Amino acid sequence: MNKSFLDMLACPMDKHHPLELHGDGGADPIMEGVLYCTECGRFYMISEGIPVLLPDDLRNRAAEMDHLRGLQGLPEKVTLRGRPWNLGA
Repeated sequence: MNKSFLDMLACPMDKHHPLELHGDGGADPIMEGVLYCTECGRFYMISEGIPVLLPDDLRNRAAEMDHLRGLQGLPEKVTLRGRPWNLGA
């Protein structure tokens, strides 16, 4: 996902824009990371360069928890307080 694509993305739950980008060390294109909504606290993974912006009922908890565990340097608001689930729960 190219960083310029961030300008077009919004949270699917509350339509908040822009989303914060975390992970991948500032690379462009972004291959692995998360997008974070500062309004509702939800995170959305970026996997193999593809942002996965799904509503809560269509998300795969196990896959997303594995994704979070595999990324380094994510802020606590994502890892410990992120919605709909997090590593602190």
